[in-house]
Amino acid sequence: MKKIETVLIKPASSLCNLDCDYCFYKDEAAHRSQACTPVMNEETIRSILLNFLPAAETLSVCFQGGEPMMAGLDWFKRFVAIAAEMNEKGKTVINYSIQTNGTLIDQAWCDFLKENRFLVGVSFDGFPMLHNIHRGHSGSKVLESIRLMIRNDVQFNIVCVVTNEIVENLPSVWNYFMEKGLIYLQFIPCMNPIQNPGKDFLDAQLYGQFLCFIFEKWYDAIINSRPVFIRHIENFLQIMLEGHAEQCDVNGVCSAQYVIESDGSVYPCDFFCTDSYLLGNININHDDLAQVDQRREELKFIESSVSSNPECADCVARVFCNGGCRRNRTSDGRFRFCESYRFFAIRERKLIENVINYYSAAIRKK
Repeated sequence: MKKIETVLIKPASSLCNLDCDYCFYKDEAAHRSQACTPVMNEETIRSILLNFLPAAETLSVCFQGGEPMMAGLDWFKRFVAIAAEMNEKGKTVINYSIQTNGTLIDQAWCDFLKENRFLVGVSFDGFPMLHNIHRGHSGSKVLESIRLMIRNDVQFNIVCVVTNEIVENLPSVWNYFMEKGLIYLQFIPCMNPIQNPGKDFLDAQLYGQFLCFIFEKWYDAIINSRPVFIRHIENFLQIMLEGHAEQCDVNGVCSAQYVIESDGSVYPCDFFCTDSYLLGNININHDDLAQVDQRREELKFIESSVSSNPECADCVARVFCNGGCRRNRTSDGRFRFCESYRFFAIRERKLIENVINYYSAAIRKK
């Protein structure tokens, strides 16, 4: 039985109730022949499940957007009900997650999310005033939603987009998260837009300082028995100890992903949902997964994602990025954050050795 780990679904396409100026998906959608498609209908839901359920032992269904909650709570209730109906004798374990801007969460949503064990990723950039710089006046509402999820025991983590403003206020951001007990964190370096790659939301030098700061804070929390989960640092640890990370950008090569738009269109990655990367459409009477995979192979999407930059071969930081995410490479193939990772690897060399020794000793004790 083939195990397909994750399918990423965009039930409301690029539809969103905010207009964040750094939104990579809004930027991608603007470069498609059809920027936004209607909310996903039941036929497409069933077609997705028909393709993925029989092939998976464990299926992780992640909903993103745009703002996925724009599809409505009833839509999500219907999806879960259909999945339960089609999951013959419960042979496939289905795990749900959703990435949201947090502005639509209320008690009804919390009840649903908790009942169906959703893991919620909430976009929150530091604290309300800082959050509002790129996301409009939504920070206070997002904070209210976070408090509501805490009261209702909904599982969630914080997704913070790293911009120049975040790094310039990093001690305050970190203290704010810790004071609020927000210890499950994802930090995503802000991407430059397709249309205007010269518009830099995140300076490479500042990002290097950011990597050092969170690595030191993460280590300090570990050795003082008050651990903080930082996804990027956990992936650094994984690749140092095991040679392979969970995040494809840390591995430096794309993985086989299925990103499904609301009309059933399939793309190879959330960062490449444009017409030239369309893999097919899995609506009934269209393409099946074999045809989708064949199109991925024809594009050589995975093979072409490996860095061809000769500087990577003997780079001191290679273990941490392996050439980085292809979406963050310049036209000549150079990783946009080369300088950042080199600064991190050199400055934190001793601490990196301490981390490896600490975890290697812990593994031996087991």
